Amino acid sequence: MQIDWSTVISVSIPLLAATSGQIIAHQLTQKREKQKHNKECFQNLYSPIMFLINDYITAEALKVILMNEENCSEEEFEEKAKDTYFNPDRIFDEILNLFSLNLRYANHDLISHFYDVKVLFQMERIREIDGVRLGERIEFCYRFLQDYLKYAEDLSILLPRKINTDLFFISIYKILDYCNCFNLSRGLIKDHILLDHLSQNNKLTKQAAKILKNIERNNSKRYDRIKIYTKAFEFLNDLCSNIDKILPDIAEVWRAEIENCKQHKLKLLCKERR
Repeated sequence: MQIDWSTVISVSIPLLAATSGQIIAHQLTQKREKQKHNKECFQNLYSPIMFLINDYITAEALKVILMNEENCSEEEFEEKAKDTYFNPDRIFDEILNLFSLNLRYANHDLISHFYDVKVLFQMERIREIDGVRLGERIEFCYRFLQDYLKYAEDLSILLPRKINTDLFFISIYKILDYCNCFNLSRGLIKDHILLDHLSQNNKLTKQAAKILKNIERNNSKRYDRIKIYTKAFEFLNDLCSNIDKILPDIAEVWRAEIENCKQHKLKLLCKERR
C-alpha cells in the first residue's frame, strides 16, 4: 500500500502548527506568571524591607556616634532612644515583623536565616544573651540583599544609590570577617560615614562585590584558597589607600590590623595544604 505523502503533509502541517502554537502560548503564559510573581515578591517583601535595612544600618551607625558623644551604655541608650524612629532595635523588630507577614514570598534558605536571627533577637530582648548580635543581623541583611538584587535584575529595576552604600558596607564587613580581621569588622559600623563616602567609587564597590563572591564560591576548595585570600588582602590594602586620602589616621590603624591578620590567615591556609 502506497502512502499518499501529499495528504499526510497537508494534514500534518496544521497539526504541527497548532501544537507549536500551544507550546509557545504555554511558555509565554509561564513567563508572564513568573514575572507577575516576581513583581509581587519585590513589591510586598523585598523593596519595603530593603529600605528598612538601609534605615537600620544608618541607625546602628548613629547609635555608636551618640553612645560615644554622651558616654552612655547600651541600656542607657535604649532608654533614651526607645521612643525615637532611629532606634535600631525598633527598626530591626519592624523588619522581622514585616518578613513574618510575607513569608510566602521568600525562599527556603532566606526563611531559615530569618528564624535564626529572630530567635537571637528575642533572646536579646529578654536578656537571655548579653549585647546585640550585630554580626548575625548583618548576615541576615546580606542574604536578604542577595535575593533583592536578583529580583531587581530580573525586573530591570534601577537600584537607588543608598542600596549600593548598604551593599558596599556589608561586603566590606563580610570580607573582613572572612579574612579574620574581626577587630575591624566588629567596629566597622562606627566608620559607616566613611564607607558611605567610599561607596561613591563604583570601581571600589564592584571590586568588593567580586572579591566577596570569589571567597564564597571557592571557600571550600582548599588549593585555591591561598590565591583567593591573597587577592582579598590586596583589595583591603587598596581600600586602605583610598581611606588614606580622607582619614590617614584610620588608614594607618587598618593597615596594621590587616597586615597582622594576613600573616595569620595565610599561615593557617598553608598548614591546610600540607
